[in-house]
Amino acid sequence: PQGLPSDFTISLLEDRERNLWIGTFQGVVQFYGEIFTNYTTASGLPSNIVRPIERTPDGLLWVGTQLGLSSFDGSTWTTYGPLNGLPGGYIRDLYQDEDGGLWIGTLNGLGYRDPVTKQFSTPPGTEHAGNVYSITRQGDTLWLFIQREGLFRYHIPSATYEAVALHPAPTFGGQVFLARDGRLYVSGESGLFRHDGQSWTLFTPENSDLRSHDPYYLAQGPNDTVCFGYHSSIGFSCLAPDDTFAHFSSADGLVDDAVYAVGLDANEHLWVGTAQGFSRYDGTRFVNYTTEEGLAGMEANAGGFMLDADSTLWLGTMNGLSHYDPRKDYLLDATLTTTLDAWTFGATQYPVAPQPDIAYAKRNMEARLGLLSFLPAHALDLEYRLDGYDTTWHPAESRSIRYTNLPPGEYTLRTRARKYNGSWQISS
Repeated sequence: PQGLPSDFTISLLEDRERNLWIGTFQGVVQFYGEIFTNYTTASGLPSNIVRPIERTPDGLLWVGTQLGLSSFDGSTWTTYGPLNGLPGGYIRDLYQDEDGGLWIGTLNGLGYRDPVTKQFSTPPGTEHAGNVYSITRQGDTLWLFIQREGLFRYHIPSATYEAVALHPAPTFGGQVFLARDGRLYVSGESGLFRHDGQSWTLFTPENSDLRSHDPYYLAQGPNDTVCFGYHSSIGFSCLAPDDTFAHFSSADGLVDDAVYAVGLDANEHLWVGTAQGFSRYDGTRFVNYTTEEGLAGMEANAGGFMLDADSTLWLGTMNGLSHYDPRKDYLLDATLTTTLDAWTFGATQYPVAPQPDIAYAKRNMEARLGLLSFLPAHALDLEYRLDGYDTTWHPAESRSIRYTNLPPGEYTLRTRARKYNGSWQISS
């Protein structure tokens, strides 16, 4: 059931990239390791479409799906729904507050799990709340974004539930987020709102460097920034404390421009969930993770990110839940080897070795390059440069490279390779 073609193993080999090759009676398989441990309906989840993720002080992991709220004690999944006191079974958002209570946003209203009784209920005064899309807490106030209605606040001690007027009012796909500095952010189709405790500020493309009117999922970014994607699939942006924006897209190495989830890991590196996998950004480069690295599914879900106390990450996708363990992520340590497999001058093939003299009549050169790695092709980059002729590096779009009508001179062919947008390794 774990993917081996046979239970009879006859040989093992660990290669230089720390992949394990397993020989069995029915074939050979490659084992990348356990970077991701995945959970699906086969593991006990009610649905593979995993959205928000939280952990409560009693040690339970909570996962919201479209078919119920599930808890995981490390071995068993248990699912809860309307029969257990929740207002609905389609879970939109989860928020675990400082008191240990778990607030649950559903398609049919707001739910709450009491940290003492462990029971679910609908908080008094919120019985008519609609589709609770997003939740955050600020002191005694619970901020809620209700789909197709807008921003609401719930005063917990008095059980007072009321709408908050924003202009122009966002009503679709909004998120509420309380940043480290205590300021409240609200996204939606009207721009990005920020509340400093006294007044509201609205960022739009007309009055700021916001790229579009429809910011989406909000999260804390590095260096006290607030980062978010857009409904319009144009990458993501980070708003700095000085109100300047930084923008990132697939042109910078992001795996895809449709961004659904954002979050920080224990190293303050930013993780971005997209329609084609997750990207990790360390401030310099993106490292992309897809199903080829073991991710449960390619498409991330809104809110499908959680940093756990042990520095591991929980990632929600459309095809299950992935548990990422950075201690087992050895892919970035792999050493790459580039090779020159053949080269030809004119119509003559020469040995793969330095050539002191080539007749000018053979001034057309073709070389065949190799890159020895078992890593996925999308994780690798190979470039070349002919010193004495080129001033820049060129991507090797195929294994063969060609130069025609080279002028007389001395040349050195150099190649360089990298994995996961890491440091280049240069060969001559």
